[in-house]
Amino acid sequence: GYGSTEVTASATSMDFEDLSVGGIGAPLFGVKVRLVDWDEGGYKATDVPNPRGEAVVGGHNVAIGYHKLDELTAEAFETSGDGMRWFKTGDIVEVGADGMFKIIDRKKDFVKLQFGEYISLGKVESELKNFPFVDNICVYGDSHRTYLIALIIPNQKALTGLAAQLLNYVESDKLVDLCGNHKIIAHIEKELQMYCQSTGKLHKMEIPLKIMLCPQEWTTGNGLVTPALKIRRKNI
Repeated sequence: GYGSTEVTASATSMDFEDLSVGGIGAPLFGVKVRLVDWDEGGYKATDVPNPRGEAVVGGHNVAIGYHKLDELTAEAFETSGDGMRWFKTGDIVEVGADGMFKIIDRKKDFVKLQFGEYISLGKVESELKNFPFVDNICVYGDSHRTYLIALIIPNQKALTGLAAQLLNYVESDKLVDLCGNHKIIAHIEKELQMYCQSTGKLHKMEIPLKIMLCPQEWTTGNGLVTPALKIRRKNI
């Protein structure tokens, strides 16, 4: 199933006897889900064979808004002419021939680079999580730059192994020093480019040109990940 706090926990659900994977089911009784075009991402409700777009959830289950956050409420919620409250989820879904929904992307993870390219940060992060030097990753981009930057929590085993090759590494060396070492950073940046070229899953503009190695772990305690261990992009 699928839902969030804004829609009282649940909006869609799989059938009990449906053993397929990857989908989120169909809207629950009394819940409406409509697709809204996201032109920049190339998703339209008129796409064939499967309609695609941002899932906007409506019904009596939708919250009034965020407590004392009027600006955020105005951005995420709306009320239609018939008085129904709607929540803009930011999730891009695809509707199959059987009417089942599937999440395929995240609208709020899109950024626009300096020359107008729209990049799905979630897609880039998903592909780079298999890069040997990555334990966790947050990709950043904005309209003032022509390239992406990857903030990486390094895999310590891979990092210390590299340090042993490039430097006179000893176990007493601090992680913060290794993460700030220009020789290590340059080597990992080069390895990242080679890795992306070998997999062929990212376009040229989707491959980060710069990296930052972060010695501090991202935890719920420091507010950098959610209880579900999803990154809090803005905080990072």
